[in-house]
Amino acid sequence: MKKVLVFLSIILLLLTFNIGFAQDKPRDLVASLAQIPGLADSPGKGAFVDIVKVIAEVYPGKIKIEVFPFERSIKNVLEGRADFHIPILRNPANSALNLPYRYATEKTGSVPIVIYSNKDKIITKKTIDAAIAKGGKFPYSIEVAGGLESVYPFPCISSNNSEASLLKVQNKRVDAFLFGNEIDQTVKSLKLKAIHRELYGNFDDAIIIPKGPKGDEIDKILSDCLRKLNASGRLAELYKKVRSPYTDWQPAEMGW
Repeated sequence: MKKVLVFLSIILLLLTFNIGFAQDKPRDLVASLAQIPGLADSPGKGAFVDIVKVIAEVYPGKIKIEVFPFERSIKNVLEGRADFHIPILRNPANSALNLPYRYATEKTGSVPIVIYSNKDKIITKKTIDAAIAKGGKFPYSIEVAGGLESVYPFPCISSNNSEASLLKVQNKRVDAFLFGNEIDQTVKSLKLKAIHRELYGNFDDAIIIPKGPKGDEIDKILSDCLRKLNASGRLAELYKKVRSPYTDWQPAEMGW
């Protein structure tokens, strides 16, 4: 009988240890990244991929990296197939209350959003704001990256191909394309002389997480990691590979 009691005591201790260990073990996460040339080409290549990798270095759990088209990547978070999505713009002028997701508290950087319009019909933030204030039907056809339509306070057209959108602007098939200034490289490589550039504004480069208790947990994990990376200077150094500050230059003046 004593042997049985000793055996049961050992089993109970082992179970208690395993339960405690399981509770203390950090949860593994799935990161869904939007496929953007140079920023997230594949799960192993891209500037945003490198940022997630260093987050994983300071997080004691594991982070699996996946890459999808922009809209699908956001949907992965909404449908529970991923724990967070990168990147997303956080427009402080818009309320996040009506969005189906929330933002992590800490940002990864700052995004200069540029209006790419045709030099024969220049669209500026001033003309956009004037059209919004006037009311009625919005007079411009403006494309934005698919999934970012809710970021802007005017009707947008979803685009899943930034190069195609720039060519539409070049050929006057749409009035403008709004995108981060990293797309300047495409303007240069295609020598799009009819494109005019204008800064729309600077936005937080943020992370999408779910709403509710799960989102609270993920926010704490990611924001803690980002604070550590900010304090060490590693995040700022890596973000230089993502975007640079806006500079005022025009393709028509490049002599292409």
